[in-house]
Formats: sequence, structure tokens, C-alpha cells
Amino acid sequence: MKPVSDDYINNIIRRRRFAIAELYTFILTNGDEDYFTSLDFDLFHSGHRFKGKSLIIEGLHYKYSPGWNADEQTVRIIAGPTDTLAGGIFIQNVLEGLLDHATLIRQRAFWPQTETVAMMEYTNVPQDVITLYTGEIASIERIGRTAVELKVESPMAILDIDMPRNTYQPGCQWSLFDQGCGLNRADYLQTGTVGAVFTGDWGFEWSGGVPIAVGEDTEPYYLLGRLHFTSGANDGLTLSVRTNTDTGIYYMYPPVNGVEIGDTFEIWPGCAKTLNACGYKFGNTPRFRGFPRVPPIHITA
Repeated sequence: MKPVSDDYINNIIRRRRFAIAELYTFILTNGDEDYFTSLDFDLFHSGHRFKGKSLIIEGLHYKYSPGWNADEQTVRIIAGPTDTLAGGIFIQNVLEGLLDHATLIRQRAFWPQTETVAMMEYTNVPQDVITLYTGEIASIERIGRTAVELKVESPMAILDIDMPRNTYQPGCQWSLFDQGCGLNRADYLQTGTVGAVFTGDWGFEWSGGVPIAVGEDTEPYYLLGRLHFTSGANDGLTLSVRTNTDTGIYYMYPPVNGVEIGDTFEIWPGCAKTLNACGYKFGNTPRFRGFPRVPPIHITA
């Protein structure tokens, strides 16, 4: 049973005079948070701006049942071409994996009817805010030009994870620049300017040429790296790098807004999580967390 205040019971349950707003909070694995509301205007609550007239989120219903079954729900999110999440275009950020294992919270806020103009109710502090659902985004089922379909699981799904957490596998278990890897992200930062845009907008020419085209592991240096635009129509957008040549950068997915000559960017290399990449490319072999001599899994029909 969820606790509610006496004012909630008097004004909402008995008198049925109230205003409602749905509140949605995204908590990303990198620590960033973003807030949305079902209203057509922005709503300020608990020091956060819940963006209105933005994402349309359908799903995440309140469910109460006995037992220890992990609840899984389907959520559909409709986004416009300019709607953003954590500073980047929403659909593009979903393609980039920004929602992987992110937490999604749905809350419902209530206001008693006290103002003569209904919209003015929302400028007051809500009388109650009830959390209807908290879950982790488990998978991206479908991605279209204007909509995304997600699977969201309750926190109890963690009980289904195989243990132990650390397993023996050929690839490194750390992510580049995380605490386990130990490398300083700032030490590998490079900045550049777009010199020309390639046909199909799948990449661009780095003005002056790519400073490091091939790493010590003989692979393209920026393979699986990250690209962050610092000016132009894509200012603030971060993309994954597919590969690079001596003169250009190619990304996994083209940005929604076109890249223009003169746009500036920041870029970091990627890591293939192999022993060669860790040792030859980054000189970080003591922190390598893989077991390259573990035989690969062979699947036969």
C-alpha cells in the first residue's frame, strides 16, 4: 500500500477536485539525468525542469501482485526531430546506446483545485507525487524515425543475473577510461575541424588530415571511438566512430542534422578489448581484464 496524505484524501479522493501530471525521469548509466512531463508546458518540481511538449511516453503501468516474478513492460516513446535526451537528439542517442541499462521512473503528481485558471494550478507545489513504476531499460525492440519501443524490467530482474559477476572471457571486462581501465580520458582527446562532408553524410574529411590514422595494434586508431561535436547544428551531439582513414572519420549512424564544413569536434580513440589493443595501443597491459587464451564458443548446426 502506498502512503498518501490526509490532504490528498480530502481534496482528491473525496472531493475529486484536482489536476494531474505524469512525470518521467531518465537516469543514464553515465550519471546524466533528464526529465519529461505529459503536459504541454514545462513543469518545475524538486529543483528539476520537467520538459513539456516533448516526448510522448506510453506504458509503465502500476502493477501489484504477490510473488517474486520480475515485471516486464513495453514502453513506446514518440519523439519529434528536435526532441533531445541529455543534450542530444533523442532518436540518435537511442541508436548510440545511451539508454542501455538506463533507469526510467514514472510518477504522478496531484494538485488540489484552488485557482480560477486551471493552468495556474501547476505553478504551485504538488500536494502529492506518487511513484508508479521504477525499472531498468532491458532492450530496444524497435526504432523508427519518430518512435522507439522499449522493454523495461523491474529491479527484481537483477536476481536473474548469472553469478559470479566476473567471468573468464577473451575480451577485456573493463570499458575504456572507466575506473578499472585506469586511463585518463583527457590524455587521449584530439580536436579538429570538418574539412568536407562525404557523400551520403556517413563521414567527413578531417581538415589537415587525421593526426593518428593507425594505432600500434595496426587497427584504425579511432575504430569504436567517440566523436563529440562542439559547434554547428550538431553542437553537443556524441556519436560512435565506425572507422577512420588517413583523411577522414566515418561514424556508425549519420546525425539527424547535417554536418557542415567548419564544424568543430572532439574525438577519442576506441578499444577493441583485445590484448594487442591494450598493450600496443594504450600500453596498459597490467590492467588488462581478459583471458585471450580462453577458446571461443563454437556453435554447430
